[in-house]
Amino acid sequence: MVIVNVKNGLGNQMFQYAFSKVLEWKYQIPVMLDLMRDENDDTPLVNDLDVFEIERIQEVNQQLTKPFKPFSVAYYRNNKKYIQYVYYKLRRLLQPNRLITERYPSQPTKYFDKLKPNKKYYFLGFWQNASYYLGYEEKIKLLFQPKDATVLQSDIAIEISLSTYDTVSLHIRRGDYQTSGFIEPASATYIYAAIDLMKSKLRNPFFFIFTDDPQWVKSELKLQMPHKLVEGNENEKSYIDILLMSHCKHNIIANSSFSWWGAWLNNNPTKIVIAPKKWYASVERDKYSACITPNEWIRL
Repeated sequence: MVIVNVKNGLGNQMFQYAFSKVLEWKYQIPVMLDLMRDENDDTPLVNDLDVFEIERIQEVNQQLTKPFKPFSVAYYRNNKKYIQYVYYKLRRLLQPNRLITERYPSQPTKYFDKLKPNKKYYFLGFWQNASYYLGYEEKIKLLFQPKDATVLQSDIAIEISLSTYDTVSLHIRRGDYQTSGFIEPASATYIYAAIDLMKSKLRNPFFFIFTDDPQWVKSELKLQMPHKLVEGNENEKSYIDILLMSHCKHNIIANSSFSWWGAWLNNNPTKIVIAPKKWYASVERDKYSACITPNEWIRL
């Protein structure tokens, strides 16, 4: 039995869902999904994946998740509840149920290649490591086709698809990054450097800018190149921006799973993708950030 947790926003949910499907294909076993906000929050997760042509997600029976809980035993140690702490530590070591977590973001897990049929597994993480998806690219891309094909018939979608320019998506994410603590917006230095590098590599670039903070882009960025700010795809329509980014010929991404998918789904065989080297706010969290991007992408 394998269970994969699905949580957070659209980009993260796409990673977790794709990871679950790769495990299914790799081991020829069914993988169940656990949709949740937090271990102690009974509010159901908003399933953002329903906008794609995927099988209807059936959430795992919560009775099957109980042997893996609590997901963290640190609470008992920190609060000097040592009996409970020792009990849960021993139970985790002795039972045939294996909780797999990521110590560092994007750190590769040995269990990806070593699942054993006699054990039960619960994968709790984000699984943002490009190596997991090697060899499964075309099957994953088929998962993330829009249910509503008309979203790719809008004026901006047609403009991007039919453009004679070397179209480049530029994603600037700020919003929640300004207060999260563990991740922060990519710097203006990175944005300008990525633009300059892209301009040096392309004959006739045109930049389509995607952002959750259009006012900041308008007031703070001094962009001396042909460009257009794409607006209007907020909240439940945000997935449209991922699709539009994927239809640009080239991509400059933020330190964001959202634009990662826009670039990864791009089918241009000669695409240039630029990503930030610095992904997380702290050096410790950034330890495996190079694993997020495919080897052929440029990290600045």
